[in-house]
Amino acid sequence: MALQTSGAISLNQIHIEAGGTTGTTCSLNDTDIRNLNEASGKTINNTLGTTIDFDDFYGATNIPNFDLSITVGDDTQTGTGPNYGAFSSTLRGYVVTNFHGYSGSTLGSITSDSNSSYFGGNTIKAISLRFASGDTTSPGFNGLRTQVQAANASIANNNNAFKTKRVTNNIGTVTTLNRSDATYQANSGGTDTSLHNNIWEWGSSYANSSTLGAANTTCAIRYSRS
Repeated sequence: MALQTSGAISLNQIHIEAGGTTGTTCSLNDTDIRNLNEASGKTINNTLGTTIDFDDFYGATNIPNFDLSITVGDDTQTGTGPNYGAFSSTLRGYVVTNFHGYSGSTLGSITSDSNSSYFGGNTIKAISLRFASGDTTSPGFNGLRTQVQAANASIANNNNAFKTKRVTNNIGTVTTLNRSDATYQANSGGTDTSLHNNIWEWGSSYANSSTLGAANTTCAIRYSRS
């Protein structure tokens, strides 16, 4: 598990997190210690011999980040709204058929949809956002979503699933989201009713075209447990 985020922290604790044996000789200049994954907002300089402080290791973990990228698909629907004005509703990102209210062919693509250290090793079915404009009360959730499907059980909504999600779009804009700020829900459904949808959603402030970037571009996603 990750190191503590405040209070006294010892070199021995850091060494154990890096996979060392308690009480054995180590230093802040050891490669395994410098290669720990830093917490959000912290920097561990992994260049040996450079200056580093104990508080750089607050929240650090030896669990690697889950890095992937998606090709941003786009599905835009237009029509007439409840007040007879025009509306536009867009689903953008990576979405497998029958997830996030989408019934078309799989939207976009993903380089890696699972990691044994994240989401209990279960498969990501959607990294997507929905946004709308005009005369509409757009169907479904408006905002950013991560959706994972697990067999016959819900995924625990804690840092063992993930702690932060960092999105870097095609023009380099970075959005960092905390799992603790998301609305979480778990329910059965998808393409197999014996499987459960586990959904983390961040609200309407992210319901715009810039969060994941333009359609048909590449967006980098990093899930972290620190």
